Amino acid sequence: MKQINRAIIFAGVSHLSTVVIGIVWILLLTTNKTIDSDSPITISIEDSMFIILFPWIVTGIALLSTVMANPTRAPLGQNTQSTVIWRWRSYSWGAAVIMMIFIVLSFESTGWIYLPTLILSAITALLNR
Repeated sequence: MKQINRAIIFAGVSHLSTVVIGIVWILLLTTNKTIDSDSPITISIEDSMFIILFPWIVTGIALLSTVMANPTRAPLGQNTQSTVIWRWRSYSWGAAVIMMIFIVLSFESTGWIYLPTLILSAITALLNR
């Protein structure tokens, strides 16, 4: 049995954190409220799906890229430092940067609610070098 890479574990936890944050956002924070601010992203209950689904999609892509770039899944004798492996690994870096930009742009609406996801995405990118 092959061992699971630490980067895959952190990517999975990052993805699960976006699911938990989305559920908390729907059930607790936006119940019968309208969130208005002067931020680039102004949301209401009907428009909050962007706030919930975008990080979930970004961390899902990071999880997929981390699984695809896992050098332990390569057959023996195959070059694991190839361009394709490097390209898969670069998506986790992109996901961390996109999450950082998302948090900065939606800070007035969401606050620090996605900070754990950003931290876990950054750890995933560092482990997936």
